[in-house]
Amino acid sequence: MRGKEITRAVKLCDSDGKLNEASIGWSRHPVIYCNITGDYLRKKKWNYWCFTNDEVLFSITVSHIDYAAVIFAYILDLTTLKFMSVRFSFPWRKTSTYLITCKIL
Repeated sequence: MRGKEITRAVKLCDSDGKLNEASIGWSRHPVIYCNITGDYLRKKKWNYWCFTNDEVLFSITVSHIDYAAVIFAYILDLTTLKFMSVRFSFPWRKTSTYLITCKIL
């Protein structure tokens, strides 16, 4: 994999709210603290993971866009090129907690 591996906790933004250069790269574990500030409806936060081997590619994105949360996942069978995806979206409330369980067989 190209790019710098991030191995220690780091803030995504500096004190002025600009991208922290030390947070550019990739990590094996979630170590980047998403300290985004700003006006309501202007912040977009997401986590993206992609796992692959010779037979399958699995990808999932979990996003929070201030007014809603969206989860998108897909699987691509690399031998047959069959594609399956699932998406959940729902309104977000600061006082609410959501638990989503999805089992893909």
